[in-house]
Amino acid sequence: MQSREFSGKIQTVSFHYHMYGAHMGSLALEGLDGNSWITLWATTGQQHANHQAPWTREEVTLSGRTIQKIRFKGTTTNNPNGGQYRGDMAIDYVVVTTDKIAASDHWQKTESEDGLYYGPGNVGIGDKQPQADLSILGNLSRPLTGYVGVLKGSPYVTGVNTRFTRELRVGDSIRLGDKVFVVAAITSDIALTLNAAHPVGVFNATAYTDGDLLSVQTGAEVDALLVDKSGNVGVGAAKPAVKLDVAGGIRVGGETVCDAGRAGTIRYNDAGDEVEFCDGSAWSRVEGPKGDKGDKGDKGERGFQGVKGDTGPKGPKGDQGPIGATGATGAVG
Repeated sequence: MQSREFSGKIQTVSFHYHMYGAHMGSLALEGLDGNSWITLWATTGQQHANHQAPWTREEVTLSGRTIQKIRFKGTTTNNPNGGQYRGDMAIDYVVVTTDKIAASDHWQKTESEDGLYYGPGNVGIGDKQPQADLSILGNLSRPLTGYVGVLKGSPYVTGVNTRFTRELRVGDSIRLGDKVFVVAAITSDIALTLNAAHPVGVFNATAYTDGDLLSVQTGAEVDALLVDKSGNVGVGAAKPAVKLDVAGGIRVGGETVCDAGRAGTIRYNDAGDEVEFCDGSAWSRVEGPKGDKGDKGDKGERGFQGVKGDTGPKGPKGDQGPIGATGATGAVG
């Protein structure tokens, strides 16, 4: 793998490598010094214990030398009898620093002129100065159906044979002439409102908007991941209607921290087997609102008669009662 010729003097070359396998060969970094390739760094044989072992970072200092290009050279083992194939070699994240000061055009466009820009470690699609490993900037290149017009100093756009309600949403970007606006309101298929007045106006023009920003499909051309022009993310959903639209189940992990910055976070509590949410200070069980009091139930059926209990113990002897009154005298015999 060989680089292009660098405009400045190479100061350092850093890279990560992984070499695992019993039949591993050698890996070398070479530099073009004048008309000859010279070895700048090399290692031979297995360097890592298994495929999961962390990669090794190497940095080679070249200050004071006149290296114009670099290349990596991987060599397999020399086995005339064959059969020695167990060896996986890889390199990644190669960074070359030079003594040249980065100018405003440090980010360069690919030769294909397809809107791809590249720089040290970063790639931009539509973005001339990507600040992330992959940066995508919508280019307002998808034409809308029909033709539009807007008066100078007015935010109101009218269309002929347009389909605003089907091709746009509030918040979408739209380009009219060489000016870019945001759709503030959509009244009908032929009328919409911009977020600001058009400074010069256009007549009988084609309007442009963004296409989807990112689309990942399976081999059967089924949508797996989509980021549309409004920033909505669809997982298995071809037309995400909200910020995150998932066509299927969602697995929620066991988050532990709940603070003001995580308010609104949901988690699954493995210990309690229930879904909880963070209110900014504590985790609470996810419950619906308290319902109205239910109707009184019907009277239940009369139960069976219970079993007769045992005879209780004999009570204590009561107190002697008072002497009764003297009875009447009987008849004379």
